[in-house]
Amino acid sequence: MEVVVKKQRGTALIIKVLAVFFAVVGIFTVMSLQLKKNQLLEEIDRLKEDNEDNLAVIEGLREDLDAPVDMDYIIRVARERLGLCLPHEIVFYNDLID
Repeated sequence: MEVVVKKQRGTALIIKVLAVFFAVVGIFTVMSLQLKKNQLLEEIDRLKEDNEDNLAVIEGLREDLDAPVDMDYIIRVARERLGLCLPHEIVFYNDLID
């Protein structure tokens, strides 16, 4: 009788230890998955903001493509992209550091 009781106690102890082990592993897994989920949600928000910024740039480029190529367009492109100015304009340089 004593042998059977000792075996049952040993088996019960092993089951309790395994249950605690799996509970700890489960809690750790849930916590790490929650952390990963939060990181991914932050990345999604950042990417959505980047996407909105890129859509605004695309819209501006589409407007440039749709604009007629006239003298105003040529002057605007020369100013914005090439840094040129008209001969009669006075250019001021600011050498102060912001």
